[in-house]
Amino acid sequence: MGKNPIKILGIVNLILLVGLIVVIVFVKQKQKDGKIGYFFKKDEEEIETIPYKPVGPVPSPAPPRQQFGIK
Repeated sequence: MGKNPIKILGIVNLILLVGLIVVIVFVKQKQKDGKIGYFFKKDEEEIETIPYKPVGPVPSPAPPRQQFGIK
């Protein structure tokens, strides 16, 4: 192999890490705007202040962190 596989893995890892940080920052920003605040159960006080009234049957969307396997 001409290229060092460890170096390639490091680059891939870095890209994934940066992507994850961007997603976390984006989610936190949305949470501040109050658009997806009701997805998060741990911020109990914040949920109560957001007036979210579902109209009709609303399917519950999966929390974003489940897609990435973060607990």
